[in-house]
Amino acid sequence: MPRRASSIDWRPRMDITVTARNFTLTDNVRDQAERRLAKLGRYHEGIHDIECLFVTDKRNAIVVEVNVHARGGRIHAKETDPDLRSALDRVAHKLERLVKRQKRKMQNGHHRAVAEGNTTPIVAPCFNDAEEEEVKQKVLARANSNLDSLAIDEAVMRMDHEGDEVLVFNNSETARVNVVYRRSDGAVGLIDSELGAD
Repeated sequence: MPRRASSIDWRPRMDITVTARNFTLTDNVRDQAERRLAKLGRYHEGIHDIECLFVTDKRNAIVVEVNVHARGGRIHAKETDPDLRSALDRVAHKLERLVKRQKRKMQNGHHRAVAEGNTTPIVAPCFNDAEEEEVKQKVLARANSNLDSLAIDEAVMRMDHEGDEVLVFNNSETARVNVVYRRSDGAVGLIDSELGAD
């Protein structure tokens, strides 16, 4: 008998890695951490992997550090507690808030690089003209003519969809080589090389 369509989960699969440094995690704690972190997928369907690290500090307290890699950027949280399960609970609560906040920003358009009819949200690069010129010379001089021809908003969507930090493309509107990249503050930067893709 065929499966009912409602029982199929169409959400993308996310990889969860749980590791420990300076001590050995029990399978029970590892399973609890994986289950707890998997619940973050309820709040943001763009999560593609989660890395969780348990470490003991100098006072023998447990430090739980988690990096969530999702469409829209990386989310980081860290908590310390003498009790391992308390540290896990605290970091999970903090991550729920952060993941929900990032999802709201994306839905409200604050995180989108280009909204329909508006091309101003792309943030200028965070380095000066000399540094930008150096980047152009090092990177764009090696660019070949096999670049995809995309509009800026399409390039940003592709970069987010593929989880990349940088995308080099031929701007379909100007026929010049452009670079979009994810800045450390989560915003999107644009470099317009003023070089043709040919």
